[in-house]
Amino acid sequence: MPPGWIHETIDMIAWGRVYWSVHKEKDKYWRELGTKHRIMEHPLYQRGLACVRGGVTLEEVLNFMYDEAKKRTRCDWEEGVSADIIEARQANMAHDIWDLLWDDFTPVERVGIARAFRDVILRPDAYRNLFMPNDYVSMRSSRPWQVLQTYVSSRDLEDLI
Repeated sequence: MPPGWIHETIDMIAWGRVYWSVHKEKDKYWRELGTKHRIMEHPLYQRGLACVRGGVTLEEVLNFMYDEAKKRTRCDWEEGVSADIIEARQANMAHDIWDLLWDDFTPVERVGIARAFRDVILRPDAYRNLFMPNDYVSMRSSRPWQVLQTYVSSRDLEDLI
């Protein structure tokens, strides 16, 4: 599973805020179960993992997971669920997708991904036009963004993985 700061960085990029409570709830069994904690609170991950173990390619599984996330979002929207709850559910599903992706990455790929996310946090201006939300200026001055910057700037890359 990716380190928590990567989940949080993805949240900041996708939604302009961090869903700490979502990630905390999903990973609450980590201390007891280690990497096996994903048998709890990770339903989309478990469905994806079952497909991979059944011989379905990772690309097909990811497409399935993305489609499930889109369906859930569309249903929530049509049912009048508030935007805040929809975003939290999207962060929940993204967490599972990233956990499955992380399982497939080699240690070298994990270092590369951590380096890229650290770069985004420390030098957001360089990435603004690539994928930053429209409210980028307010986002990078927000408390969660500053916490992430402090966290990644005070550690060696190897300590971040």
